[in-house]
Amino acid sequence: MSNIACKKTKKFSVIDKLHAIVVDFLASEVHHKQMCHLIPICSMPICWNTTHAEIEQSIKLKLAINLWVECLDDGLTGKKKDMAAQKKKKWCLSLLDWEFWGQ
Repeated sequence: MSNIACKKTKKFSVIDKLHAIVVDFLASEVHHKQMCHLIPICSMPICWNTTHAEIEQSIKLKLAINLWVECLDDGLTGKKKDMAAQKKKKWCLSLLDWEFWGQ
């Protein structure tokens, strides 16, 4: 199996989902314009404590994170909407995912 095929079939863990959401949120224009008071912490792979901080801050921002994912494809059309819908499907955090951290 090629590298490309492996990447397409990779299943995101709960931590992978959360990290992808935080990175997308921090890179977005909406965050910079309207939601700058909500600041999740982004982990760095070489520092385990940043992953812990990212999880703790995300638990505090649980409602905002769920809303962010739910509204990813709102107001979009065409390819952008399709791409956002794929992200939304991949990044959706279920109740079981939140319970993974005891929340």
